[in-house]
Amino acid sequence: MILRGATILTLDPDSRVERADLRIAPEGRIDALLPPGRTGHAGEAEIDLAGRIIMPGLVQTHIHLCQTLMRGLAERRTLAVWLHERIWPLEAAHDASSLRASARLGLLELATGGTTAILDMGTTRNIEAVLEASAESGLRVCTGTALMDEGAGTPPSLLRNTLEALEETRRLIPALREGRVSLCLAPRFIPSVSEEGWRAVASLAREADLLIHTHACETSEENAFVREKTGSTPFAYLEKVGAASARLRAAHGVWICDEDRAVIRRTGSAVIHCPGSNAKLGSGTADVLRLWEDRVPVGIGCDGAACNNRLDVWEEMRRAAAAISLLHGPRAVEPERILAMATRAGAELLGLGARIGSIAAGREADLVVLDPSIGGGLWSAGTDVHARVLYGAGREHVEQVWVQGEMIVKRGRHRSLSTARVLREASEAARRLEQRAEATWQSLSN
Repeated sequence: MILRGATILTLDPDSRVERADLRIAPEGRIDALLPPGRTGHAGEAEIDLAGRIIMPGLVQTHIHLCQTLMRGLAERRTLAVWLHERIWPLEAAHDASSLRASARLGLLELATGGTTAILDMGTTRNIEAVLEASAESGLRVCTGTALMDEGAGTPPSLLRNTLEALEETRRLIPALREGRVSLCLAPRFIPSVSEEGWRAVASLAREADLLIHTHACETSEENAFVREKTGSTPFAYLEKVGAASARLRAAHGVWICDEDRAVIRRTGSAVIHCPGSNAKLGSGTADVLRLWEDRVPVGIGCDGAACNNRLDVWEEMRRAAAAISLLHGPRAVEPERILAMATRAGAELLGLGARIGSIAAGREADLVVLDPSIGGGLWSAGTDVHARVLYGAGREHVEQVWVQGEMIVKRGRHRSLSTARVLREASEAARRLEQRAEATWQSLSN
């Protein structure tokens, strides 16, 4: 297969822009970037992409597929109220059917918007439903059961013994060692997991070489609670229980103090930037530039549809750029670095940095093809292609999405997930989910 005639944003460490033809080998790897127009091999299929832009597939490193059906149901609330009044009762009301419908809807939205790989946090039960939907989507999905074994105000049915949940994960690991779907460990955050649970998480992560996906330093109120509960700052506590390491992926990082900065540097932990969620919930703004200055690995994520509300990383990248500009001035924004945060850096956070995240011979063909002519070509002028894509591209420009050399989205439509069916099932599942959560909502209001 040869993709001909496009402008290629490699998003490699040199941020090269190539006018080249891209050859994909049968096993799904990029065989070569060729001078435009070179004659192909006999029997080689070709796709004419003249005028298009090809870039690496987008990688979102913090998503909650279980919350896709909750879009619009938890508005005008700060984080703690948002969780206790709406999100946790809704997650407790999930059954396998509604969770599968929620995951399918989220994965469809992600794929058609150009995302090719995600790091997801599930809810506390029925992880098999998320795994099933993930396999159907064709995306690279790393997901895990949300671990919650304590916490005032948490619905009892959402709580689960962490050691029991980890045993379930251990049983699932052998079947998911190959392929595009994999497991992580997902302790929700420090207030929701006992010290025994955290230590067990750290132990299994080391034993099975799994990522630890959690939340940390999202709000100042959370930080104060952690200090009261543990006597430590969040990352100092995570280091104490063995969880802070090069495997740790901590979403948000808005309220990182100097002590925690030192822990993050020392342990090699990574932070995931969620500017849309942080702004909407009034949590604050993470200082990504300062994290970069400390050489902290930083990914980007939309968080869940209940607090964003779109799973659109194009918007998220622009929010990230705007946040840097507000904190440090517009000269501090490097478009190619923002794009790399959503591609190459995200791949590294998923442990896939040697395979995807940039375009080069030998890497797997996870690609997004953009058509700049859509919408009147309003972002087709200018010489800085990285800036044009960062500030002008959107999901409406996504023409094709490739994962491991397989085209999974063509002209905006997923090739295996039926949009009509996914939407129909999601609508019915959302209605039933709200009905099941209604009793909890009413008890909280009385």
